[in-house]
Amino acid sequence: MKKIGQKSGLTLVELIVASMLIAIVLLGVVAFNLSLTQIQDDSFNQSTLSIQASTAMNYLEDDISMAIGNNSNPGVTTRTGSITPGLCLRQPDATPLTMVDNLWICYFLDNLTATADHNLKRCVPSPINNIPDRISECDTNDPITNLVKLQDGNFFTVGDDIPFTPPGPGLIKITLNAQDGTGSYSMTTDIGMKNHSF
Repeated sequence: MKKIGQKSGLTLVELIVASMLIAIVLLGVVAFNLSLTQIQDDSFNQSTLSIQASTAMNYLEDDISMAIGNNSNPGVTTRTGSITPGLCLRQPDATPLTMVDNLWICYFLDNLTATADHNLKRCVPSPINNIPDRISECDTNDPITNLVKLQDGNFFTVGDDIPFTPPGPGLIKITLNAQDGTGSYSMTTDIGMKNHSF
């Protein structure tokens, strides 16, 4: 039985304690949600980076495996030293045996400074039977494909004719150390030039 004049309800202390408990639970939920969002963003960035590196590797594998040439008229040339580092590959055309007007596909890094990003780009030179020394000599009508941002300027090694010397005769070793603001991803492979005679 209730006494007349007695009020039921929560005291001020009980309200403060309940509010503090709710705030603690909400802070935990917010912290958990933020960590899940960060994990999701990191996973997305890593996936994007691996897709970019895989796409670049696929382009390189296709172009290297299709490179044509021979010992006197090689189908692979490199650009190193003071000019933009690059790798150019002769591709077959309608008359591949003449090797006069074949198409060259080139891969260049667009930066030489040590502190700058090294963006790997794929391009077709202009005129098409010229081998360019730098990205600016590529055909402006042909889209230059931005492939991936690399950590350093060394993405290829061309094997020589000395047996058992890595990557070996007729092989090109490709190493892509891709990076973005949050992480890195590496891929390495040796690719053979099946249409190139030695």
